[in-house]
Amino acid sequence: MRVTVEQIEQAFDKYKDDFEKSLPKPSFGLIHTYRTSGEFTCIKWKNGTVRRPKISITDYFDWDQETIDIVVIHEMIHYYIAYYKIKDNEEHGEKFKEFGNVFKEKYGLEIYDLMPAERIQKRREGAPKLAWILAKLFG
Repeated sequence: MRVTVEQIEQAFDKYKDDFEKSLPKPSFGLIHTYRTSGEFTCIKWKNGTVRRPKISITDYFDWDQETIDIVVIHEMIHYYIAYYKIKDNEEHGEKFKEFGNVFKEKYGLEIYDLMPAERIQKRREGAPKLAWILAKLFG
């Protein structure tokens, strides 16, 4: 299915209570790329304060609900780490993996690897074909 902003928001609402501290509701959006499953974006002030947080998922693929949930949780972890100024050793470092393991234990969801071969969804109807071919060859 083609992901919608409403599905992204529903996934956020479904998992927000699994974090020990609350996260303010970000904005949600769609991105139009085959290169990334999702992204967390924000403006960070010099003191580390997060402003205008946004979680987006690509509308390039046909997604199942579990994969939408995984991508949203993945981006929520990035948001949580940024919002609470948690130091990590790299983008998907030790702290990120600790949070991911919580969701793996509780729900059986693999959060770290968003696009393993068995999860790569088919190109959705109407998505550009050339980009899909290039992604399969060089992605």
